[in-house]
Amino acid sequence: MKEDIIAAQHFEGELYIKASDHHRIVRAKVAAEREACAKVCDRMEQQAEGTECCKWPTPADCAEAIRARGQT
Repeated sequence: MKEDIIAAQHFEGELYIKASDHHRIVRAKVAAEREACAKVCDRMEQQAEGTECCKWPTPADCAEAIRARGQT
């Protein structure tokens, strides 16, 4: 969890953080949330295996699309 800690400095009575540190943490959290969503789709695909529960898009299609959003 140390990577979640953003170093801050006091300047003229105010607390400041570097914007690059903030953006790094936000990008990491967005990527983690995206992967968590894709894993839900993966589990749905595994549960549906061998059945005809889904038409296009399948849960696997959804997982692939979610992960692809992080590649651009």
